[in-house]
Amino acid sequence: MAKTELRLKYKSPGTNLGLRIIAPMMHVMIFFVILALFAILVALRQGAVALLTASILFFVLLGIASLLTFLAIRYTDPFILLDRDGISLPTLLGGTIRRQANLEWTKLRKVDTYGREGQPQPIVALFFQDHAPLQLNTLYLEANDIDQLVVALEVWGSHAEGVANLRLLKSDDRTTSGATSSGALSYTQLWQDELRRRFTATNFVPLEPGARLQGAHLTITRQLSFGGMSATYQASTADGQSVVLKESVVVGKIDEPATKKARELFARETEILSKLHHEKLARVLDHFVENDRDYLMLEYIPGTNLRQLVIERGPQTEENVIAWALQIADVLEFLHTQDPPVTHRDLTPDNLILTDNAEIKVIDFGAAKQFLGTATGTMIGKQAYVPPEQLRGKSVPASDFYALGCTMYFLLTGCDPYPLKTSDARAKNPSISNEMNSLVLQLTQMEPQDRIIDCSELRQRLINCSAEQNRNIDIADVLQMRSDRKQL
Repeated sequence: MAKTELRLKYKSPGTNLGLRIIAPMMHVMIFFVILALFAILVALRQGAVALLTASILFFVLLGIASLLTFLAIRYTDPFILLDRDGISLPTLLGGTIRRQANLEWTKLRKVDTYGREGQPQPIVALFFQDHAPLQLNTLYLEANDIDQLVVALEVWGSHAEGVANLRLLKSDDRTTSGATSSGALSYTQLWQDELRRRFTATNFVPLEPGARLQGAHLTITRQLSFGGMSATYQASTADGQSVVLKESVVVGKIDEPATKKARELFARETEILSKLHHEKLARVLDHFVENDRDYLMLEYIPGTNLRQLVIERGPQTEENVIAWALQIADVLEFLHTQDPPVTHRDLTPDNLILTDNAEIKVIDFGAAKQFLGTATGTMIGKQAYVPPEQLRGKSVPASDFYALGCTMYFLLTGCDPYPLKTSDARAKNPSISNEMNSLVLQLTQMEPQDRIIDCSELRQRLINCSAEQNRNIDIADVLQMRSDRKQL
């Protein structure tokens, strides 16, 4: 399948300068280089001095022409190229002379807009991992190209924070169904092209934005993630409430009795989960089957998940990790003291949301993954956070403590732990305290009975970590004071 590519013309002042001044100068210099070359041919008959002078003149003019050629290429290429892999920048915006500055969509973390004083149109800032923010001034883009930029970000960069807010930039007189007046791709066309590319190899095609479920009670507003035979969407109800939909699809030649049994277990577990009410736990609102697809509806929690936070800001301080782990311990205690005990089974950085008021919210139970795993006989989920007993199909409350230890390892080091291995955080980050490292080691023991399996003990160990950290800070202060006295 041919790759869809969008070309946005970015008419910055630098580009205009190149088009109006540098390019004509380059042509003039090429003319003089040709004259200098002719002068060399003439000087061959005039002696060594004339030949040397003509040669020096030729190479000086050739160097100037080469410089102008470089500047012309740098400042007269106005096109930003976008495709399903990422963004290719002209040299003016940070690319090289060969346009090698390709920013991959998978590394896009955040999109933001802001204004400048006296400027009517905003700047779109794209934050990529391991790259300086790319700032695109919409003043230098045609209205249709602004629409195309928004479309590309909604389709290819939908996972990034802040993408939904870009719709405000789109022209009011354009729709998302059909081609635009200039013949450029519309949102629906581009999205359908992307769906065909991603899912031609399977029978599973996710829902498009605008799709409706349950008799138009639910409307898909955006796709949050895809993977295998599942997708996650943000949706809105008829009364305007935002919710999250987890879609699970069993495709291919799957044993019907196994699918039926898995669906029964899924419905039964969803009923149990829907009765759980805790201030730090996203509520399970509903479960339904439509067009042979299973849906789990969850409360939408605005905020940043901890994986995205670490990607943007790096490993976190022990103080932060302790504060967050104490909040998670409250949720685990609530779940594990139910009758019968409830295990989350998917406690990863992706499923922990940090809200604007610094509270942790736990979302997205492992029920949907368990359903797919039971129906297909395939392990579904991020194995780096799954303990051995859960891989064998038997999760217990201690499984959540293992996942918590792996999550703490990630928060402290910025790296996912190795699957099926006790996590030694100090081996990755030597600055981690002994007490904290000991806690992570014990939480991630291979056998459930060797782990911490009691929330009260977990809280006490976290308090001990905090106390050790404070002692280290006090000692550092004393040493600094002694050093200051010696200098005096």
